Amino acid sequence: MLARASTLLKPTPRTEPDEWARENRVYPKTAGVPGKRNPNLTGYMIPFARRVQAATHRRAVAVTAAQSGKTDTILDIMGARLDQRPAPILYVGPSKDFVSDQFEPRLMELLNQAKALRAKVSRGKKSKKTQKIVAGVKVKLGSAGSSASLKSDPLALGIVDEYDEMAANIKGQGDPLGLTEARGDTYADFVTAVVSTPSQGIVTTEIDPVNGLKMWAVALYGCRKSRARRHGARDRGQDPDGHGQGRCA
Repeated sequence: MLARASTLLKPTPRTEPDEWARENRVYPKTAGVPGKRNPNLTGYMIPFARRVQAATHRRAVAVTAAQSGKTDTILDIMGARLDQRPAPILYVGPSKDFVSDQFEPRLMELLNQAKALRAKVSRGKKSKKTQKIVAGVKVKLGSAGSSASLKSDPLALGIVDEYDEMAANIKGQGDPLGLTEARGDTYADFVTAVVSTPSQGIVTTEIDPVNGLKMWAVALYGCRKSRARRHGARDRGQDPDGHGQGRCA
């Protein structure tokens, strides 16, 4: 008991979610890329995770394609917060089955493998399929189809996953995002992280003249036409011609 109390009371140096993940997360041999987690494999998600942790805005949104590292980024954010600044968290998935069959097993894998969190997890009867106790705070798992799972407890961090798949109104109680954000008034640094794969719109691609790769055509701010953006230029926040914020052709 004393050892557990010492673990919970010992302050953890604050690092960015991606840095925390490098030190604490390891993929099993069965994973596509086994070994220590490397957030740079989906480096475009790092700024999003850091913005969520900084809590400079009440809402942070990431819109990406499928299989773009969204769930791993969510786990990085949750793990870093629970380890460094424990506070109540609510994760909201698009359906009950998605939460119980897909996300909850990955959350438990995180809690069991992360050396900074293992000893902070309450086991036994306190651990339920939709609620975990980590470092003395609740981590609740809710679904967009159940307004009851999104009510009651105050939150410091809300995570809404695959928002585009959720109903606009849950049995007349409101939309999942609104219900989640309503739980955050108690915390001054409350933030909601919203991630989604859009189900509407047209995907336009172009062949990059330099490397021959097929790229998404991204509409630059203020431009009527989309134009392809190379990977390196995207990382620097530049357009393909090297200009700071991009120019219309």
